[in-house]
Amino acid sequence: MSLVKFSNRHVHRGKRVHWGRAEQDGLPYRGAFAPMYTQEEFEERVVRVGDPHAETYDLSQPDQKVEYLGVMDGIVNGWFQCLFVERWHDAVNPFGWVRIEWIEYFLEDGHPTPFLQPGMMELAHGHQTNGFPVPLLPPP
Repeated sequence: MSLVKFSNRHVHRGKRVHWGRAEQDGLPYRGAFAPMYTQEEFEERVVRVGDPHAETYDLSQPDQKVEYLGVMDGIVNGWFQCLFVERWHDAVNPFGWVRIEWIEYFLEDGHPTPFLQPGMMELAHGHQTNGFPVPLLPPP
């Protein structure tokens, strides 16, 4: 099983994911930017996190079947972990329904002060530069 098949996915559920170290670390890194840490910083800062999900899919609906198969793809290829699955069908819906609960795993910066990319510090602090506030009005 390999995560390489997902390496062209740069956004997952609305958040950026990075695959540069996924084969080495076993999971994608989730964050605005790919981590630029030394190995020591990486080991110190990066933590494994899990996002729980639960859905019931109607497999007679093509869009729901595609979504369900995407979840199964993540499970069988080692990115997600299946916690619970139940399947049922009846004469009205021979394709059936599936109730599935799973966890999606990522690596994230777990340091209390996240690393900011160059130029981001100024944006995070109201466009201040060199320690001086940017004047809002011209001087009188």
